[in-house]
Amino acid sequence: MNLGAKVVFITGASSGIGANLAKRYAAKGYKVGLLARRVAQLAELKSQINAQSGIAEYAVCDVQDQEAVLRAVVDLKRALGTPDLFIANAGIGGTQKIKTFSSESANKTFDVNVKGLFHCVEAVVPEMIKNGSGHFVGISSLASFTSLPGMHVYAASKVAMRYFLSGMGLEIAKYGVDVSTICPGFIKTDLTAGRKSMPYLMELDDACERIEKAIEAKKELYAFPKRLYWIIRLGNLLPNFIRNRLN
Repeated sequence: MNLGAKVVFITGASSGIGANLAKRYAAKGYKVGLLARRVAQLAELKSQINAQSGIAEYAVCDVQDQEAVLRAVVDLKRALGTPDLFIANAGIGGTQKIKTFSSESANKTFDVNVKGLFHCVEAVVPEMIKNGSGHFVGISSLASFTSLPGMHVYAASKVAMRYFLSGMGLEIAKYGVDVSTICPGFIKTDLTAGRKSMPYLMELDDACERIEKAIEAKKELYAFPKRLYWIIRLGNLLPNFIRNRLN
């Protein structure tokens, strides 16, 4: 084991963005801690990384479960060391119309996307502050810049993430800890499979390359693709009678 290597922990690492980023950081020489719910996928990803001479360990947890997250982080720290970089990537999406609104479903979206983020922060950020170094990254969404019919629950959860991370970054910068918020558009993953009307849909590799570069540059906020970002921002200026036609 390379004891001098940097360490990254990634939630939602069993597939999609999380798995892709895990492979990228392993290839860069990081020791990679994988966190997710699905044991088989985590074990397979660990095997793939180790087969390429990388170093990876995994811990099974659901980010909704505060105690499980804390235990998983402790286990990975014991195996790999304290993370220099933590990527809070786990999240869920989906649409929900008000006429069939379910508070249970809405609460689950917030439990995963927002409370899950809180649990990750609690597990690693205080130690980063104590050490005077570290980088915490949260994966939000371009949806955090608008709200459309059927997408308001998901958008609201991503707004909460973005605002929380922004404020946290301002508060802890003086301790030498960096905070980045990444807001992707549509990416080809399990989360978007089967959905219609996804403008500027990006390939997973392309999107993760951009995310990796934004993290390396320690960008406080990175929203992409830029063209879709500006379409959304300009669309917010439209009167509601036009925006309502999207329903």
